[in-house]
Amino acid sequence: MSSIFFFYRDSLQLILCKALLKLVCTVVGVSHPAQISFSCVLLQDLKREYEIWLNIQAGLAVVARSERRRILEGPYSERAHIEGGKSLSDQAIISLLRDLSLHYLLVVGVLTIFIIAYQQVFNEFTKESNIPVSVNYFPSRKCNYTCGFCFHTDTSSYVLPIDEAKRGLRLLKEAGMRKLNIAGGEPFLYPRLLTELLQYGKEELDMESISIVSNGSKITEKWMRENCQWLDILAISCVSFDPETNKKIGRGDDGGNVIRLFRIANWCREYGIKFKLNTVVNVHNWNEDMSAEIEKLAPFRWKVFQCLLVAGENEDASRLRDARTFLVTDEQWKTFCNRHKHLPCYVPEDTNAMASSYLLLDEYMCFLDKGEGMITKSESILKVGVQKAMGQVVWDKGSFLDRGGIYDWGRSDMMQGSGCSGGSNEKLQW
Repeated sequence: MSSIFFFYRDSLQLILCKALLKLVCTVVGVSHPAQISFSCVLLQDLKREYEIWLNIQAGLAVVARSERRRILEGPYSERAHIEGGKSLSDQAIISLLRDLSLHYLLVVGVLTIFIIAYQQVFNEFTKESNIPVSVNYFPSRKCNYTCGFCFHTDTSSYVLPIDEAKRGLRLLKEAGMRKLNIAGGEPFLYPRLLTELLQYGKEELDMESISIVSNGSKITEKWMRENCQWLDILAISCVSFDPETNKKIGRGDDGGNVIRLFRIANWCREYGIKFKLNTVVNVHNWNEDMSAEIEKLAPFRWKVFQCLLVAGENEDASRLRDARTFLVTDEQWKTFCNRHKHLPCYVPEDTNAMASSYLLLDEYMCFLDKGEGMITKSESILKVGVQKAMGQVVWDKGSFLDRGGIYDWGRSDMMQGSGCSGGSNEKLQW
């Protein structure tokens, strides 16, 4: 019976040591926003350890009561010699129960620290969640393509006056924005607006990173040469390397998408801009093998999205786009992913990863919530400020971190030989 006591006692001490270690890790972990999710996992694990401790404490009490009864009711010789000569006297039982009391006090202390640490993590997470680290701004919905799966359709021709747009960017910067991504619509339908936003963001606001997402059809070398000093990343949407597939999807009729894509990749290398690709996996391209072309283009990052339905934008025939016919099954999505997962630049995002993990700002500078159900929007940050507007939509900071929302987004991170090819600076061939 003594072996049972010693087993319980040693188990209890081990759990307490692990608990204290995890608390130390937790307190260290919350010092960086990227570690918040990890810290929360440790705290949940600690809770489970405490539940195990409660079970052990209950077991110890039952065994102690049973052993004491057996010893007091049995012969003296049995009290003196138990289990191979190990003595377990009344004094030993009392000592064990005293240890239990000390352990109980220790666990109470541990739980107090646990509660404080948990509250600290919660407060830090809430605080960090109100910081718009990375914002996707759509200055216009206008586009010259008609992609059938588009989730931000051409429902408005409004473009904010440049002074108001700059004021909004300053508000975002003051609220903690580090990266600005300009998308659309097609941003290059307004090249002068782009130039003003880039220059203001870099020279006046000292933005850490500014990127643009474009279909590539309106980009010129002249614009790249004149604006390269303010642009960190240029992302081009590429859904297929087959001209016929591009036509089916609605990405132009001239068949020149692929040629332009390679030309833009060369310009990015020539002018020191990080080149990125975005691909939406849909019913027309899920079975295409893009590996060879991606390796030639060598983007530093290739974002691969699963075709997404957004209520209020593309969910049925009443909208400008009906993306239902473009959706892929989970098996088709997995097939595409498995075919390309060997590429080092490959970054997949399924529909679950996208939901509420992006901070979206429309042409009126209202935050959009495209997570679940009908799309909702906040009041404009120009009227109510950034914090109040953010509080009116759902932004899942945990999902943002989990999908790799913070990455090497600055030009200073550029390294020769990076990207999918790990290759050279030689001109790309097409």
